[in-house]
Amino acid sequence: MPSMDVSAISDLFVETIAKALARAIEGLNDSTITDPQRRDILQAVCLMLPAGDIVPRIATVRPDLQKLISFSNEIQGAREGIDNHSQKQAEVVNGAETESGLLEDILKATSKKMFALKKQYEEEEKVVEDLGAQLKAASSAMQATEEAITQLELEQSAKQSEAKKLREKLLEVNAKGVQELRVLEEKVSLLGNEIASIIDNLKNWRALPN
Repeated sequence: MPSMDVSAISDLFVETIAKALARAIEGLNDSTITDPQRRDILQAVCLMLPAGDIVPRIATVRPDLQKLISFSNEIQGAREGIDNHSQKQAEVVNGAETESGLLEDILKATSKKMFALKKQYEEEEKVVEDLGAQLKAASSAMQATEEAITQLELEQSAKQSEAKKLREKLLEVNAKGVQELRVLEEKVSLLGNEIASIIDNLKNWRALPN
């Protein structure tokens, strides 16, 4: 076959690849690259390319397309990780807030009951002072009331300690979640920058020296 025919065929093939590549990367960015249809198009164009350096002018296109396909999968995985993490984080926070609310209700009820018992204690103490004849009975009642107050104070102290630990745990979970989200978002940002650079190279690859 004459060299002119080979050159013409090579030029036609390069032109075909150029058109397919232009359609594949049109509107492509770090947001659209995870679209399954866009990824399939990139893979289809990649499969069209000959292996090795059979056509030197397009030898650099295959590795760049393979990088884009790989980055597409990485970003998709990272975004799914962000969504899953956000959902789990929301579930943890909602559960902690619910439990915290229940503890607050218990503390309020305990405080109200303790206030009533203290008031009762004061009234019974006055009875003891005013009615000597009822001293023994009133003293027994005072003792029982005092024990109840002590028990409630112990319970309230335990609940307050539990509530404090829960708040500290919630802060720790939130801080960890923010850090993990920041790492994933930074990864997506870095991949986006590299994708933009590769797309720019692909748009101008024919202008580059062989």
